[in-house]
Amino acid sequence: MNEHRSGIVSLIGKPNVGKSTLINNFIGKKVTIVSPKPHTTQNVIRCILSLDNAQIIFVDTPGFRKPLNKLDKYVMKVTRNAIYGNDLILLMLDAQYGLSKAEVYIVDELKKVDTPKFLVINKIDAVKGEDKLNILERHMSKSLKLEKIHYISALKGTGLSKLLEDLVAYLPLSPPLYPPNTTVDASIVFIISELIREKVMRFTGEEIPHSVAVRVEDIEEKENVYVIYALIFVERKSQRGIIIGKNGRMIKRIGTAAREDIEYSLGKRVFLDLKVKVKEKWREKDTFIRSIVEVE
Repeated sequence: MNEHRSGIVSLIGKPNVGKSTLINNFIGKKVTIVSPKPHTTQNVIRCILSLDNAQIIFVDTPGFRKPLNKLDKYVMKVTRNAIYGNDLILLMLDAQYGLSKAEVYIVDELKKVDTPKFLVINKIDAVKGEDKLNILERHMSKSLKLEKIHYISALKGTGLSKLLEDLVAYLPLSPPLYPPNTTVDASIVFIISELIREKVMRFTGEEIPHSVAVRVEDIEEKENVYVIYALIFVERKSQRGIIIGKNGRMIKRIGTAAREDIEYSLGKRVFLDLKVKVKEKWREKDTFIRSIVEVE
């Protein structure tokens, strides 16, 4: 009988290094929020990959960076909590930019943790020549005790087979921790709010920074449809106007795209009611932050 391995793998890296893209590629469908903007992920998301001989629980963390406001402090607490008690840490770096101040900050945090670590250098398809990669590898090998170093393109799938093979080898012997058909450990409310927030950030370009939050107010499950009521929070009236758009076109676009993804995730028809509210300086308000960020 073949041995079965199961374990928890934390993905650590600066915002937009490709953590969510890597997980979505492994799982085979979108299970985590992906956006070109930093701090797309605000909560820890647990995604499950079930294989014949192994089960990997990927912990997709918010990007590490020095906090600028109370929201950032909560997000960093979420990330720090995620790196303790797991079986393996994947530190992801962007091959295009080498080692930035954000990575120096991350390395300092990871030095405090004894968990085995892989270095995963992503976006190698965007780099010409190997000099930059070799310099980065040498520097990181001196800075941290690394079990493995992998060069990948999470977007194109380059190098993922070998990475997956090594991940499984480092997991402890264990039966599956989740049923084999489970791909994400999250509530329906959490998944819905993340899908809506992604569409807001994707469609508003650079006009709306990360002063946007989503809260699902109610879900009514009827025979053939979920009726979902959700609020989108921003900090200024001008941002509310951008999200609503001329004659309501932007909020309709956001709602349509979010509804399609929610229907795909839930496997049922959805009616989505979206409203936009202004909540000034919400990123500095503890009570509100705790209502949207899960701190264990």
